[in-house]
Amino acid sequence: MVLGVVLVEAKRRLDQFQPVGFTIGWNVGATGGQHIFHAHMHVVCRYERDAKAGLGIRDFLRS
Repeated sequence: MVLGVVLVEAKRRLDQFQPVGFTIGWNVGATGGQHIFHAHMHVVCRYERDAKAGLGIRDFLRS
């Protein structure tokens, strides 16, 4: 599966920043934020010291 290969490569490249975990998000459809039809995903390094550690992408992105 191509997605699995992409995630493994993203993790390999981001491991240099020594994250404890990752949050992965997609924008699908105009209502979901996808205004130009294409595929992409957000891979965010997460750390225990983050103020919003343990929360999902919605809470992570909120101010």
